[in-house]
Amino acid sequence: MTLPSTIILPDNFELLRKNDPEATIEYMQNLINKLNDMYEDIVGNVNGVIRTNNTQEAPSWIPKIKDETNTATTFTYANQIGWVLRQGIIVDCWFDVRWTANSGAIGGNMYIELPYKVAVTSNNPFVGVLQTSSLTYTSGDNIVINAYNNTFEGQIWCYGSGIATARQRTTASGRIMGHLRYFGQDEKN
Repeated sequence: MTLPSTIILPDNFELLRKNDPEATIEYMQNLINKLNDMYEDIVGNVNGVIRTNNTQEAPSWIPKIKDETNTATTFTYANQIGWVLRQGIIVDCWFDVRWTANSGAIGGNMYIELPYKVAVTSNNPFVGVLQTSSLTYTSGDNIVINAYNNTFEGQIWCYGSGIATARQRTTASGRIMGHLRYFGQDEKN
């Protein structure tokens, strides 16, 4: 949810014009309710909403590895820990995912399914940090995650000195831990 950019108060002024105490009370109650709703929206956006698969307080986010090429591929997970904090349109994701096998062919482009759709952007400005274990890189000796424009994809990219960046290919097993901050689309997406 995004913060409101205008204040819309009750416009039923005819209740005040009636010069009737009960009508005035009704108008004031409508005004108080509207102000309370607006305050709750603002507080919710400023404080944010935390989603994790460790609690039942909010709808959870369980990070999943996906294979862009082999969409029927399923992964056997040893752990899938995910936390997400959304404040307005700003989304922070923390995750620790370890898989021991997958059902498909190895070699398609790998990504993590994100909890909110990424904002429409030029290029891919949202780059996060990764720590890996038991993961053979497609190329280079470094790895990052990019929130990909107008999708739910946290694409995994390899890079290094003197080489072009390349998408990380799906592997039979591995572990990815990391953090990614990006702008999400309005809450309905």
